[in-house]
Amino acid sequence: MNLFLSYLEKNDPKVIEVLKAVDAIEGYNGRECGLHNFLSIQLAGILGKMVTAGSDGHIEGEYGKAYMEIDCEKKIVDVSSLIWAIKNCKISCKFKKENL
Repeated sequence: MNLFLSYLEKNDPKVIEVLKAVDAIEGYNGRECGLHNFLSIQLAGILGKMVTAGSDGHIEGEYGKAYMEIDCEKKIVDVSSLIWAIKNCKISCKFKKENL
């Protein structure tokens, strides 16, 4: 992963700028239960970014395969409160057991 980031810094620095600007990286993607998720989690660790989860569902049977549990006293009612909770509360990313 470090070699890949070094390559990007030299050959496509705009990608590095974007990666530095994001708050989190999706490491638990319900459509990509394998190498892509592993590499995303590794990338987040190297860059010091939070890891999030999402089902990335495109059809009904795909929704909910990957998800985040957010332990927070503040009620999540909209996108801004969700972003606040991800940044300030305890989160854990998971896959449904049947998707492992």
